[in-house]
Amino acid sequence: ATAIAGVATADVVARAEDAPRRTMMRFRGGAVTGCNLFALLRPDAGTVIEAWQRIEALRKRPAAMARAIGPLTAARFAAGMLSLRDAETALGRKIGVPVGTVEVEDPLAAHDVDSPAHLAYARRILGGRASA
Repeated sequence: ATAIAGVATADVVARAEDAPRRTMMRFRGGAVTGCNLFALLRPDAGTVIEAWQRIEALRKRPAAMARAIGPLTAARFAAGMLSLRDAETALGRKIGVPVGTVEVEDPLAAHDVDSPAHLAYARRILGGRASA
C-alpha cells in the first residue's frame, strides 16, 4: 500500500472510559472509526492526502463518503455488504494508488480534539496521567 490509515473498532473505542461519542463507519464485519494516524509509504502518497481530505470532509456522513468513492461502493455500503477491505480497494482504484488500514488497539488513539467535549476528555486523560 502507498498509505495506511489507523482505525479502531467499536469494541476498542468502547474500552475508553467516559469518552465522547465517535462517528463510526459500519462495514460488513464491524464498525470502525478513524484514528488520525497515517503512514505514507511512497512518494506518490500526496495523491492519497488530497483525496482523503475531500473524503474525510464527509466523515459525519458515511453514505456520502461511500458515494464519493463510487455508486457501486455506495450501494454495497448502504446494503451492509461492503467490507473495510473492499472499501480500501475501491478507494485505491478511485485515487489511483493502493491504500490500506491497520487496526489500532489503544482506545485513546481513536479520540481527537475537534470539539469542546473532546478537549475536556483529553484534558481529563492527560491530567490523570500527569498525577499518576
